[in-house]
Amino acid sequence: MLSIVVPRHPERGDRIRKVFEKTGLTTAQRSRAQPITPQTDVYIADTLGELGLLFRLCDIVFMGKSLVSQNDHMGGQNPLEPARLQCAIVQGPNTLNFADITERMHAAQAFCKVTDQETLADTVWGLLNDDKLRHRFVQAAAKFAETESGVLDRLSLVIAPLLSKNTIQDQTNANA
Repeated sequence: MLSIVVPRHPERGDRIRKVFEKTGLTTAQRSRAQPITPQTDVYIADTLGELGLLFRLCDIVFMGKSLVSQNDHMGGQNPLEPARLQCAIVQGPNTLNFADITERMHAAQAFCKVTDQETLADTVWGLLNDDKLRHRFVQAAAKFAETESGVLDRLSLVIAPLLSKNTIQDQTNANA
């Protein structure tokens, strides 16, 4: 089984690689153009602009920074992209950065919530070994993401009249 780690800040790739190698895991690092082999345990995707591709390759995604202490002023990442790309999502309790969306996703049972590293490992293992359960979370996440896709259109309808008024007013002021 291959784990893919995608650091939010690609410059952390070397440091992350060293941590995994100290535990005896075999790594391959994207920024070093190292190939994934059958012996690779962890692939470190420390490059930009490829997250969508990586989500498409994964069945299960753990949202980083969601197990850190709330005191660290961090709090998860945006779960909508993996939801749109057919991933079962696992998150910790700290979702400060995306509190509203994760609260609504949790109510829709669109991700698995874990409390610590142990429940993370157990949850991922359970999802890997239960196709029906994993599929249920994938479907719920995709359905939730679909409901969110209309937000921009609805927002455009609300602000379009305001933009038109401001544009007319700006033109009037320019001609005065």
